[in-house]
Amino acid sequence: MSLIERASESRSLAHRSHFWIEGLRAFRAAVARFLRNRSAIRYMNEMDDALLKDIGLDRAEVERAYMSTVKEDPMVELQQAASNRAQRMVL
Repeated sequence: MSLIERASESRSLAHRSHFWIEGLRAFRAAVARFLRNRSAIRYMNEMDDALLKDIGLDRAEVERAYMSTVKEDPMVELQQAASNRAQRMVL
């Protein structure tokens, strides 16, 4: 095996390991986001309906967010629902 072939193989291995490391970092970040969101939603689920209304949400929206899958980000839906409700109240 020539020096050029060994260098090329070495770069290929380095690229593959970098790919796996980045994949693991992204997975860890996704799991951390999921756990953080799940904790926040659990806290919101313990609030009474008046407090939820104060932040622009209702019980059904919080329960729907709690049932979301790992791939979904329920906070985006909750933020959108609260924003929509706030706009309706201004009009």
